Amino acid sequence: MRILLLVAAGCSASPAQPHTLAKLSSPESVLLVGDRALVSNIGVNLDPLGKDGDGYISELDGTRVFTGLDAPKGMATLDGVLYVADVDRVVGFNIATHARVFEASVAEKALLNDLDVSDGALIVTDTLRDAVYRLDLGDKQFTPLATEIAGANGVAVGRDAIYVVGLGTALAGGDAPGDIVRIAGDGTKTALGVHGLFDGIAIDGDALLVSDWVAISPPTAGRILRIEGERVTELPLPEAMHGPADFAYDRAHHQLLIPRSLDQRVSRVRMTSSP
Repeated sequence: MRILLLVAAGCSASPAQPHTLAKLSSPESVLLVGDRALVSNIGVNLDPLGKDGDGYISELDGTRVFTGLDAPKGMATLDGVLYVADVDRVVGFNIATHARVFEASVAEKALLNDLDVSDGALIVTDTLRDAVYRLDLGDKQFTPLATEIAGANGVAVGRDAIYVVGLGTALAGGDAPGDIVRIAGDGTKTALGVHGLFDGIAIDGDALLVSDWVAISPPTAGRILRIEGERVTELPLPEAMHGPADFAYDRAHHQLLIPRSLDQRVSRVRMTSSP
């Protein structure tokens, strides 16, 4: 099976209408953990740097599961622990007991944004410093892997490379768009030549799925892109989604769970498939 991310001319297929889940508070990231989908909620105000203590991780129905956070964003799991990027720290919770079992902070002002796992460590993006770090869970040290990725945001670890998408200079008040960057094992960076206000990223075989806010102000309908080689196609979303952030790609059920940060909700968009 292959996922159809753009309806071809003359084809009547399209994604089903989304199932929308409300009662959320500036949702930023969705992570699939077994048969559960966890959502990071930044809080009442969409302040990615706010240390106000009103951030939390919830189930899709809004039930709070892990609390005591400030502005949580990307998440990853390893060995039964849920790790969360929370402004200038990474916090870990035992998934079974809900106990807080880990915390590592960066020394300087930062905006830690997304996480993925690589060889027993965490790969962490820092949007404020345009950087990507490797976080060793033993000594809690952040080691730079790459710099000068403007607004480094979503991250996905592939078989032979790390992929990072950026917001560009939007948070700094600029208008330079973000890039999609491939980081090889030797640290070499390659920009893929696709630009946008990028947030989430997932790997689908030889393709990348990427969310693009398009604009922050005024609120603008965002989009989901599929990039495979030089081919870029756009998912025909069934309704306007403002602030599509760090989505989860559910391969088993051919669907995306898209946090819509500006709409205060998550939408489940089922994908049309064909042989």
